[in-house]
Amino acid sequence: PAHNSAVIFSTPELAMAGLTEAQAQAAGVDVAVARYDFSQDARAQIGGHDSGQLKIVYNKLDRKIVGVHALVDGAANLMGEAALLVHAGLPLEAIATAIHPHPTLTESFVQAARMALAAHGPVGH
Repeated sequence: PAHNSAVIFSTPELAMAGLTEAQAQAAGVDVAVARYDFSQDARAQIGGHDSGQLKIVYNKLDRKIVGVHALVDGAANLMGEAALLVHAGLPLEAIATAIHPHPTLTESFVQAARMALAAHGPVGH
């Protein structure tokens, strides 16, 4: 169940993979959240759908991603990558160093991860 993904095809779309903050905390995970505002996203601006947010829930200790949530038009298209990040238990560092095509909504993963790492420093700090 922790690796499930879901999409609500509303306007804007709401999509999720993995755990919410509350679910992760209930499972005993010390979590933090990385957020990316789509008003900063070139692809969202081009499409005129630049409101919304990406949220990455991750374990503070090892920075492994345990959940991803998106509210933006096109959020459904983000969930393939989100589900892989959660299922593989990849850390923020893995996505922060990945190269994504520009302009795409998937760049939001990279930006959110980089902002979180800049704010919290490397693992163990």
